[in-house]
Amino acid sequence: MRPPELDPIDVALLTNRLKTTPFAQGEIQYLPTTGSTNDVARDLAEKGAPEGTIVIAESQTKGRGRLDRTWHSPPGAGLYFSIVLRPQLDPSDLPKITLLAGIAVAESIEETTGLHPLIKWPNDLLLEGKKVAGILTELYGDITSPYVILGIGINVHTRREEFLPELQKIATSLAMAGGQNISRANLMQAMLTHLGRWYEIFKKGVFQPILDAWRKRCVIIGARVKILSGEKELEGTIVDVDVGGALLLRDQSGQIQRILSGEVIRWKK
Repeated sequence: MRPPELDPIDVALLTNRLKTTPFAQGEIQYLPTTGSTNDVARDLAEKGAPEGTIVIAESQTKGRGRLDRTWHSPPGAGLYFSIVLRPQLDPSDLPKITLLAGIAVAESIEETTGLHPLIKWPNDLLLEGKKVAGILTELYGDITSPYVILGIGINVHTRREEFLPELQKIATSLAMAGGQNISRANLMQAMLTHLGRWYEIFKKGVFQPILDAWRKRCVIIGARVKILSGEKELEGTIVDVDVGGALLLRDQSGQIQRILSGEVIRWKK
């Protein structure tokens, strides 16, 4: 396991970049280790932290993804952070933030490494069919003052043997996929730029450009899939994603099912 100082996160540099984004009112908190950056960011948001407040950790002991799954977060091996967002949005619009974040992560990886990640709905970034990054969006507050905690984890330097045994066949890292001269600070700077650009579009109430960009990277459009949605298992072909960020599946009877949340447990082009 490499020590964090081999690829340092320059908080001062990132703070300067933050000032040029829509998140300029926030500040960056850097933690050597924490339970979950999402939990720390939520606590700060509850105390009034402004939009753009970011929590970055070198490692997490209780990092999590969707469905309360563990996000493996070894020290110095990845980029683990959460950001406070305070958009005016209906709860049904939350999937849109996940989609725009997926584009921003993909573009940031592409810009800094030359790799070309694809997106598996709703929140996984893939390289060569294996998961390299994940997104967790959580909505809190009330209808008059909602806030979103956007958590992102990217496997940067992680080696195969550092993944838990059950993850070694399905997970990868930027280094394992052949990324060269990877700098977590550069990757985070790119994230702030791309995330800020797409978030500004979202706040203007415009979703079509986000949808178009996301479709181009979606690995399951046109694929035969099996999806677990609540207590239902659905099978069929993914035909599109709609303007609400929902997946559209043509089931075996030819009917279109609209799926706002779920887990793709199998897919094949």
